[in-house]
Amino acid sequence: MDEQTHTKNADIAMLALESSLRHAIERNEFLLHYQAKRDIAGGKITGMKALLRWTWSPREVGLTPVTVIINLAHALKLNVVAVHYR
Repeated sequence: MDEQTHTKNADIAMLALESSLRHAIERNEFLLHYQAKRDIAGGKITGMKALLRWTWSPREVGLTPVTVIINLAHALKLNVVAVHYR
């Protein structure tokens, strides 16, 4: 595959991913998980972290990696996704 075809395919894949992310809230594709933060020394719970996960995957292999969601949202200026999902 030549460089031009590779670039075109990457652009098409990015557009598909962008479109899917933009419609993910409408399709209820986000899950909200909570994770306890613990004090290592005492083992007590000191707080909670909320983790937003996207259940859509083009490979249908499970949850989309968080780094993909964050990087794409930042690139598309969609940082408001997490704010609207409460």
